[in-house]
Amino acid sequence: MTRKSCCICILSKNNILNNLQVITQKIKEKNPDDEFPHQKIIAMVKANAYGHGLVRIAKILQKNGVGAFGVASIDEAMTLKTGGINKPIFLMEGIFAKKELLDASKHEFNVIFHNKQQIKWLKEQKKLPKKIHAWLKIDTGMGRLGFSNKKRDWALKQLSSDEKIEQPVNIMSHFACSNKPTDEINIQQIEDFNNFIKDKPGKKSICNSSAIFNFPDMHYDYVRPGLALYGYLPPSSSEKNSIKLKPVMTFKTKLTEIHDVKPNGLFGYCPSINKTKNVKRIGIIAVGYGDGYPFALRKNRKTYVCINGTFCPVLGEVMMDTTTVDITNCPNAKVGMDVILWGDEWPIEKLVATSYSSVYSLLTDIHDSRVGFKWMD
Repeated sequence: MTRKSCCICILSKNNILNNLQVITQKIKEKNPDDEFPHQKIIAMVKANAYGHGLVRIAKILQKNGVGAFGVASIDEAMTLKTGGINKPIFLMEGIFAKKELLDASKHEFNVIFHNKQQIKWLKEQKKLPKKIHAWLKIDTGMGRLGFSNKKRDWALKQLSSDEKIEQPVNIMSHFACSNKPTDEINIQQIEDFNNFIKDKPGKKSICNSSAIFNFPDMHYDYVRPGLALYGYLPPSSSEKNSIKLKPVMTFKTKLTEIHDVKPNGLFGYCPSINKTKNVKRIGIIAVGYGDGYPFALRKNRKTYVCINGTFCPVLGEVMMDTTTVDITNCPNAKVGMDVILWGDEWPIEKLVATSYSSVYSLLTDIHDSRVGFKWMD
């Protein structure tokens, strides 16, 4: 047994297909005659598909009809391309250097233009192998990427008049607060976006995960689910309890050592502050912050792992490769047993509540180089 076979993420095909179905059903509610709702989905697979594995997730989604994929960089796009993904790929942050236009053109990637420098690079590039599939991103209230109200007409004119751009230019934006549907900024963004796209040709897109469910009138040509595909909705989402998403990932490891300890025994780094008190038996599990388990746990809230159906508290600080747990109340614990770090027994939201992490950071901190992956079904 290798360490990588101890520390492993188990992925459920059934659950990701369930989540895909939940999203497509929402699309069909607004457009019941749409025979191909999957084609409206740009599946966000950036950051290694939120820690689930870029190519492995994209292949499942492509096989089940997803229309396109969204990534953060051309490196991720090329990984998809060489991995056998032949659906449209969107560079959601556009290009980071002029030379990336050549690859984007050659491989027919969709390029999002959201700043003046990117348009400057386009103008400096005299020739491209193929016309660029371009999207103009406008800032309607997110305050992050996209052309402001003063610059968007200029940017659209630049793209629309460039012979290297496939016409018409498409338009997108991003909700800032779609997980809180009553927030007034949503009204402002919807009004701004709708006013700008009025009478303009090309495809449109604005909906992220929460917006898909909260603002179905804004689905337009593409929706862009990220976290929802993997089984979650952002914090504070009012619709969380009514939407039947299922977590795709279970993260587990192995119990590798067991030690009996005396009352007030010491353990871990800075042992003078790590006393076992009423703990009589501790276990060492093969996971640490180097594997994606959170380093920063809240000292006033207990964090647990699940061993053989028993919830065992984490003791002291999480280390790079190992974590110490209290197995006093798990007398049947044996070396080699599975330890559930998050999953059905101990949902990731409970771990979030006892740490300084978020669902986003916990998932994306998982790395293939240290953690094994396998499909559950």
